[in-house]
Amino acid sequence: MHEDKRKHPHIAINTFVRFWAESDDPMFTRHYKGVVKNYSEGGLCILTDHPLFKGCLITMELPIQSERHGLAIVELRGRVRWVRQFEGRRGMGVEFLEFSGSTNRDFAAWMTNLHFDDGLT
Repeated sequence: MHEDKRKHPHIAINTFVRFWAESDDPMFTRHYKGVVKNYSEGGLCILTDHPLFKGCLITMELPIQSERHGLAIVELRGRVRWVRQFEGRRGMGVEFLEFSGSTNRDFAAWMTNLHFDDGLT
Protein backbone atom coordinates (compact mmCIF):
# COMPACT_ATOMS: atom_id res chain seq x y z
CA MET A 1 0.00 0.00 0.00
CA HIS A 2 1.30 3.45 -0.97
CA GLU A 3 1.75 5.81 1.96
CA ASP A 4 0.84 9.41 1.14
CA LYS A 5 3.64 11.65 2.46
CA ARG A 6 2.16 14.94 1.23
CA LYS A 7 2.43 17.92 3.55
CA HIS A 8 -0.36 19.89 1.81
CA PRO A 9 -3.65 18.87 0.18
CA HIS A 10 -3.52 18.82 -3.64
CA ILE A 11 -6.02 20.58 -5.91
CA ALA A 12 -6.61 19.19 -9.41
CA ILE A 13 -6.27 21.73 -12.24
CA ASN A 14 -5.49 21.60 -15.93
CA THR A 15 -3.47 24.61 -17.08
CA PHE A 16 -0.57 25.29 -19.41
CA VAL A 17 2.94 25.93 -18.06
CA ARG A 18 6.22 26.87 -19.76
CA PHE A 19 9.44 25.93 -17.96
CA TRP A 20 13.20 25.75 -18.34
CA ALA A 21 16.22 24.58 -16.38
CA GLU A 22 18.19 27.37 -14.76
CA SER A 23 21.49 27.90 -16.55
CA ASP A 24 24.50 30.18 -16.32
CA ASP A 25 24.33 30.67 -20.10
CA PRO A 26 20.97 31.97 -21.37
CA MET A 27 22.09 31.26 -24.97
CA PHE A 28 21.64 27.54 -24.26
CA THR A 29 18.36 27.77 -22.34
CA ARG A 30 15.70 25.55 -23.87
CA HIS A 31 12.05 26.18 -23.06
CA TYR A 32 9.60 23.33 -22.61
CA LYS A 33 5.86 23.14 -22.17
CA GLY A 34 3.58 21.02 -20.08
CA VAL A 35 0.27 20.86 -18.26
CA VAL A 36 -0.10 21.42 -14.54
CA LYS A 37 -2.31 18.60 -13.27
CA ASN A 38 -2.43 19.53 -9.60
CA TYR A 39 -0.94 21.99 -7.16
CA SER A 40 -0.63 22.56 -3.45
CA GLU A 41 0.86 25.25 -1.25
CA GLY A 42 4.18 23.42 -1.57
CA GLY A 43 4.39 22.77 -5.30
CA LEU A 44 2.82 21.32 -8.41
CA CYS A 45 2.79 18.34 -10.77
CA ILE A 46 3.62 18.92 -14.44
CA LEU A 47 2.85 16.42 -17.20
CA THR A 48 5.35 16.90 -20.03
CA ASP A 49 7.17 15.13 -22.83
CA HIS A 50 10.38 16.71 -21.51
CA PRO A 51 10.71 16.16 -17.74
CA LEU A 52 13.88 17.56 -16.24
CA PHE A 53 16.06 15.60 -13.83
CA LYS A 54 15.45 15.26 -10.09
CA GLY A 55 17.13 18.08 -8.17
CA CYS A 56 17.15 20.45 -11.16
CA LEU A 57 16.36 24.11 -10.42
CA ILE A 58 13.76 25.39 -12.83
CA THR A 59 11.84 28.55 -13.68
CA MET A 60 8.18 28.27 -14.68
CA GLU A 61 5.74 30.69 -16.28
CA LEU A 62 2.13 30.05 -15.41
CA PRO A 63 -0.86 32.02 -16.75
CA ILE A 64 -3.34 33.00 -14.05
CA GLN A 65 -6.55 34.99 -13.93
CA SER A 66 -5.99 38.04 -11.73
CA GLU A 67 -8.63 40.42 -10.43
CA ARG A 68 -6.12 43.29 -10.61
CA HIS A 69 -4.40 42.50 -13.93
CA GLY A 70 -6.79 40.24 -15.88
CA LEU A 71 -4.73 37.47 -17.44
CA ALA A 72 -1.24 37.58 -15.91
CA ILE A 73 1.87 35.46 -16.26
CA VAL A 74 3.46 34.61 -12.93
CA GLU A 75 7.08 33.46 -12.78
CA LEU A 76 7.94 30.79 -10.23
CA ARG A 77 11.19 29.11 -9.26
CA GLY A 78 11.25 25.56 -8.08
CA ARG A 79 13.19 22.34 -7.66
CA VAL A 80 12.25 19.06 -9.33
CA ARG A 81 11.52 16.61 -6.49
CA TRP A 82 10.51 13.55 -8.53
CA VAL A 83 10.18 12.33 -12.11
CA ARG A 84 7.92 9.35 -12.98
CA GLN A 85 4.97 8.07 -14.96
CA PHE A 86 1.85 9.91 -13.86
CA GLU A 87 -1.58 9.15 -15.33
CA GLY A 88 0.06 7.26 -18.21
CA ARG A 89 2.42 10.11 -19.12
CA ARG A 90 5.75 11.36 -17.90
CA GLY A 91 5.52 13.89 -15.13
CA MET A 92 7.54 15.72 -12.54
CA GLY A 93 6.79 17.09 -9.10
CA VAL A 94 8.15 20.57 -8.50
CA GLU A 95 8.60 22.14 -5.07
CA PHE A 96 8.04 25.92 -4.96
CA LEU A 97 11.10 27.96 -3.98
CA GLU A 98 10.04 31.54 -4.79
CA PHE A 99 7.63 33.70 -6.73
CA SER A 100 8.85 36.70 -8.74
CA GLY A 101 7.42 40.04 -9.70
CA SER A 102 4.31 42.00 -8.87
CA THR A 103 2.06 39.02 -9.54
CA ASN A 104 3.08 37.33 -6.28
CA ARG A 105 -0.11 38.52 -4.55
CA ASP A 106 -2.13 37.62 -7.64
CA PHE A 107 -0.75 34.07 -7.54
CA ALA A 108 -1.58 33.68 -3.85
CA ALA A 109 -5.12 34.97 -4.51
CA TRP A 110 -5.46 32.64 -7.53
CA MET A 111 -4.43 29.64 -5.43
CA THR A 112 -6.88 30.64 -2.70
CA ASN A 113 -9.70 31.05 -5.24
CA LEU A 114 -9.00 27.63 -6.76
CA HIS A 115 -8.99 26.16 -3.27
CA PHE A 116 -12.28 27.89 -2.45
CA ASP A 117 -13.87 26.93 -5.80
CA ASP A 118 -13.14 23.26 -5.09
CA GLY A 119 -15.06 23.57 -1.82
CA LEU A 120 -12.00 22.63 0.21
CA THR A 121 -11.76 25.69 2.44
